Amino acid sequence: MRLLLSGVLLTSLSLPFSSAFAVTNSMAQTGFTGLLRIPHAEALPFGSVSLNYHWEDNIDYDTCYGCGAHNTVLLGIGLLPGLEFTFQNTHKLLSDGPGWSGSHSSDLSFSAKYDFKPFLPKEWFSLAVGVQDYGGAASKHKNSYAVASKALFPDTYYHFRLTAGYGQGDIKNQMGPDSLQGAFMGVEWQPVPWVQLLAEHDGTGMNGGVKLFTDDKWLPYGLKANVTYQAYSDSSTNNRDNQWVGVGLTLPLAMGEAAERYSVNGVNELASIDHAEKANIIEKITNDKANSSEATLTAAMPSTEKLSETTLQKNESKQVLTALVDYGFENVRVGWSNKTLIVALENNLFNWNELDGMGVALGLIMDNSASESFQLQLLNNQVPVIKVAGDSQQYKAFLAQSPDGPVVEHGLVVSNQSLDNKQVEWASEREASSHFVPRFIFSPHLRSTLGTEFGVFDYSLALSSNVQMSLWKGGVVDVRHLLPIANSDDYDDGEYFENARHESEVDRILFHQAFALPAGFSTQFSGGKIYKDFLGGLNETRWQSQEGTHRVKTEIANFENSNNEYSYQPILASYRYYIRPLDLAIEAMYGQHWAGDLGGSISINQWFGDMSVKLTYQNTSCDRSNTEYTCARDGFAEDHEYAGITFSFPFGTRKNASPSIGLQVKTLEQWSYGARTRINNHANYIGGNRAATTNLQYNIDQQYYNRDRLSSAYVQSHAQRLRDSYIKYIK
Repeated sequence: MRLLLSGVLLTSLSLPFSSAFAVTNSMAQTGFTGLLRIPHAEALPFGSVSLNYHWEDNIDYDTCYGCGAHNTVLLGIGLLPGLEFTFQNTHKLLSDGPGWSGSHSSDLSFSAKYDFKPFLPKEWFSLAVGVQDYGGAASKHKNSYAVASKALFPDTYYHFRLTAGYGQGDIKNQMGPDSLQGAFMGVEWQPVPWVQLLAEHDGTGMNGGVKLFTDDKWLPYGLKANVTYQAYSDSSTNNRDNQWVGVGLTLPLAMGEAAERYSVNGVNELASIDHAEKANIIEKITNDKANSSEATLTAAMPSTEKLSETTLQKNESKQVLTALVDYGFENVRVGWSNKTLIVALENNLFNWNELDGMGVALGLIMDNSASESFQLQLLNNQVPVIKVAGDSQQYKAFLAQSPDGPVVEHGLVVSNQSLDNKQVEWASEREASSHFVPRFIFSPHLRSTLGTEFGVFDYSLALSSNVQMSLWKGGVVDVRHLLPIANSDDYDDGEYFENARHESEVDRILFHQAFALPAGFSTQFSGGKIYKDFLGGLNETRWQSQEGTHRVKTEIANFENSNNEYSYQPILASYRYYIRPLDLAIEAMYGQHWAGDLGGSISINQWFGDMSVKLTYQNTSCDRSNTEYTCARDGFAEDHEYAGITFSFPFGTRKNASPSIGLQVKTLEQWSYGARTRINNHANYIGGNRAATTNLQYNIDQQYYNRDRLSSAYVQSHAQRLRDSYIKYIK
C-alpha cells in the first residue's frame, strides 16, 4: 500500500501543472462533501450536482442492513449559493433477494450543509453547519455538526487544508455511536491538482486515504470525475476498521448555453452563449442590418412610383406573415396600430422554453419589418398568455451587440394583458391554424420505489403515447396509452408491487377547456377519465401579478373510482413567490388532498436553465370518522410528515418537428422524477397517496404558462435567451 501511494505521488509530481489552484472538493463516504468520513466547511458550488457510488469492504450479509459496513449511493446538489443538499441510500445488496430480509433492505435519507463563506472575510477561514438524516423515521446516520476549514500555502507543493469541527452523534448511527461525537479533525494535502492525500480522526478512530481527480479540461460539459480510496482505518466501531472505494462524477445542472448563467455566487442575468463562431455570427448580423428590411422593401418598389404608407404596411405585413408561417409558427396574424406592427402567434415548435419561440419570432419580425415599434402577443391554444412590446431599432441593436462591447438593453415591455383588438387594424386573417392538428407525444412512464425493504430501486417502465388535439380556442382533447416495457422482479406476479405494474391500457381520456379572464386571471376545466379507473372533473384557476412575482392558484376536483365507493375531492389553494435574483420559486399549499387528508406543504423550486430541483415538506392528517375518503380506511396512521426531492426537466429535443404537414410529433415539455421519505415518526413506511394532488400532466401552469415561468419577471431575467435563440436558430 505504501508503494502504491508513493508511486502515485511521485508520478503526479513529475507532471507539469500550475501551482495556483484550490483544494478540490468531493463527497465523503456518507452524507456530505468532506474528507473520508468527516465533513469539511466547503459546500458544493451553486448549480452543481455530484453523483457517487461507494463500496465498503468487510460487509456482513448475515446482519441487518443498518448494522456495520455498507455500500452507499450519494447524490449531492448545490441547491443555493452556500447550501448543499444530499440524497443518500445505504444498503448491503442492491436487490434480487427476498423481501423484508435484513441484508436486502436499504435506508433512504436526506442531509444538508450550509457554508457561511459569503459572510466571512476571504482571508479568514470557511465555516459551515450541517445535519445528516435528521427527522427521519428510521435514522441510521443521524448527526449534526459545526466545522471550520482553512487552506494553507495554496501556491506551493505544501498545499494543505486543515479541518476541525464539533459534532453531536447518535447511539443508532450506523457509522458508530462515536462517529462525529465531540471533536473531529482532518488534513488534506493536494500537491498537484489531480492527487489529494487525506488523514482524519472521525471520533471513532483514524482514517487515511487518497483521492484522484480528472483535470478540468479532460471531460466535456464541465464534468469532473474522482476516485476515492480509504486505505486505512482503526475505527473502534465494530466492522468499520476497513477500506472503501468510491467513484464520483460532478457536473453542472445547467449545461450548454445556460451554464454561464449559474455561478458560485448566484445567477448572472447577462450571461450569454459563447459559440466558437460567435464573432462571425455577430458580423453577419451587423451586415444584415446594413441591408435591413426597409432597404429590401424600397428596392422592390418601382423607381418612378412612391407607394402609400398603407401599401407599404400591407407589403410588410405579408412579408412578416410569410416568414413566420414558413418557419412553423401557428395561429399567426399580423396587423397595425398606427405605426406599430402587431403580431399574434402560437409556438408549438420549441418545447423546452417559450422564450426560444419568442426569441426566434422576434428575430424574424426584425429581419422582415421596418416598423418603428412592435407588439408580439403569444398564444397557447389560441388563448393569449403574454405580450411583449418594444422599439424596433432598440431591439435590433440588442440582437446585433458585440459580445466584447458594452451591454445593450433590449427595451422590451412585458405584460400579461391581452391585445386590444379594437385598436388593431388586422392585415391578415389567422394563418396556419393549430386546430385539428393531432400532436403525438412520446415519453417514458415510470413507477418505482427507492430505499425499501425489497431493495435500493424497483421499477415498472412503460412507453407513454399521448395524443393531444386542439378543437377550438382553449378546447383540447387529450388521450394517453401506456405500453409496458420492463419491470424489476418485485413487480412480477405474486410479488409485493405486482398491483402497481403497468398494463397495456388507455389510462387517460380528457377534454380540457381554458379561458383567459380579466385582471391576470385564467382558468381551465378538465373532464373525463384519469388513471384508468377514475371518472370526474377538475377546475384550475390561477391569478398572477403583473410582474409575475406572485401567483395564486386553486384546484377543485371531484372524481369517482369505478372499482370502489370512495370519493376523491381535492380542494387546494396555493401561493407561489418568485425570487428573480436566484431563479427560485417558493410555494405554499393547503387544503384537502386526493385521499381526503387535510394539510399543507411548503416547497422551494430552484431553476437551472430548463431543469428544476424541488425540495418539499408535507404534513397532512386524516379524519378517521369520514369514511367516504380512502385515507380513513387505508390502514395507515392519521398524521403523516414527509420530506422529498423532485427533479424536472424537458424530455427530448429542444425544437420539435414542424406541424406544417397536418400533424406533429413532439417531445414532453416536462418529465419529473422524485422521492420522499417519512419523517418525525418511529416507522418509515410510505402512506399510499397521502399529501397527493390530482397531478394532471396537462395542467394550466405547464401547458399555458411555460411550466409556471411565463411572466414579466422571468422574461426580463432571461432576456439574453431571446437573443441566443435568434442566433442559434436563425443566423
